[in-house]
Amino acid sequence: MSPGRRLYTSGRRCYDEWQLCEFFQEGDELDGFAAELEQKVLRVRRWLAHQDTYEAVCLGHPINFAWITGGGRNMVARTSESGAAHVLVTRDDAVIVTSNIEAERISREENPFGLNVVAYDWWQGQGLQRVIEQYVDSSRLVTDIAMPFGHLGPDALFMEFRRVLTEQEQMRARSLGREAAEALEHALLDVRPEWSEQDLAWHVETALFRAAIDPAMVLVGGEERIYRYRHPVPTGAPVGALAMVAVGARRAGLVMSLSRLISWGRPDEEVVRRLEATAGVLEAMVARTVAGASYRAIWDSMDKTYRDFGYPDGWQGHHQGGLTGYRSREWRLTPSLEGTVRPGELYAWNPSLPGAKAEHTLLVTPNGPEILTQGPVYVSSNPAWVAPNLVDVSALS
Repeated sequence: MSPGRRLYTSGRRCYDEWQLCEFFQEGDELDGFAAELEQKVLRVRRWLAHQDTYEAVCLGHPINFAWITGGGRNMVARTSESGAAHVLVTRDDAVIVTSNIEAERISREENPFGLNVVAYDWWQGQGLQRVIEQYVDSSRLVTDIAMPFGHLGPDALFMEFRRVLTEQEQMRARSLGREAAEALEHALLDVRPEWSEQDLAWHVETALFRAAIDPAMVLVGGEERIYRYRHPVPTGAPVGALAMVAVGARRAGLVMSLSRLISWGRPDEEVVRRLEATAGVLEAMVARTVAGASYRAIWDSMDKTYRDFGYPDGWQGHHQGGLTGYRSREWRLTPSLEGTVRPGELYAWNPSLPGAKAEHTLLVTPNGPEILTQGPVYVSSNPAWVAPNLVDVSALS
């Protein structure tokens, strides 16, 4: 097999030599933060135990590095698809490999579990490969990013490693969801209709940064654009009398997705009607997102609720969300998607119509779905509350 060969998957089944197995089993969870690394390494080694060809896994993509280190950041540029440090997991060891440029920072600031950090000199040719080959023959290595050595594994393999959250990850997700919602909602109370969409986006991003949250995505659709675009990248257009803000809030690698709308005065009744419809669709999807439920059942519930509210083709204008965690969406719900919901997974559902959207992130627990992105402002007891997910800011002045 040539170095860097890429193999592909179909749906949830992996072919060729990858042989995705059930390497995560219920009952494996251990108590306490100190056990989190052990649980994650166990998942990787359980997969390796079923392989004859491979002896180690190298995780260098920022989302996988964050997953296995409990939130470490290995990227220098925020948009990078490859990091400056890698976690090497063999059948009997786990270390971080990086250059001498990054070694101290990674060791002190991005290594919550205290893994050993092995450094190579940045000017050393093939330094990363040389260090890795002290632990394993690089021809028997699986990587998550394309490199001149090893074999690039399928995305589905790494998604399976990280899709079920540990107890500690669930605690971090709860905190992130709550604090992201609070930061966003309080920031929106300051907005003025004469601001530009970019002004609003900057204001929200600042509020998130102050809460130690990375604004991985901030979309803003003002009055002129909210009806046209489902992904309104902020522009210099004025906010106007109605605006929608959608946020991807990231901390320790985990991402929470949430959306809110604001108005100055009561909007058109059709907007209110659409907001009530999207809220109803979201409620139906959340109710169906329980352990063991099929994705088809969630789809059918979503489709039926759109029709019940008088929007039979409402789902066609935008995807409805899907599995989340270390990506904003690992995959999107479709009518042909096979599989079932598992305990410990995160889902972000986002039904929408022109000018209206409802979006929350939820955790699947043994007791049912738990919405993580509810905040203190967008509640029906607020006198400024107009419709689900919409607050009239002028009512508070």
